[in-house]
Amino acid sequence: MRFDDSPDLFGVGHGVSTVGKTRCEFCGAVYHADNEDEKGDVIDPYADPVGETIFAGKTICDCCWEKIEVEILRRMPDILRWYNKILQARRARLEGAEDLMREIFKTVKGMTTVQ
Repeated sequence: MRFDDSPDLFGVGHGVSTVGKTRCEFCGAVYHADNEDEKGDVIDPYADPVGETIFAGKTICDCCWEKIEVEILRRMPDILRWYNKILQARRARLEGAEDLMREIFKTVKGMTTVQ
């Protein structure tokens, strides 16, 4: 069950839906396959819309949003540990850059003539 039954993944309050032909690249379900003419124009604009979003570069329809959210919540301890390692590495790089800048400013401040 979704924690927040929103019109997109992860509680996002706005979303995109279609009545045209679309395919969920997570489960393979095809929606509205017969609701387009030869040119790709929608035949019935009042058909039941299907929510869709892009996740990891794939079109995911609302039929699979719950599966994705449940799996991410299940893996959250791993995700948080992984993200903490990323933040620590970024912090170390930033602190190294700050140390370098302090050394540069000390050197520049101590200069009396252009060398």
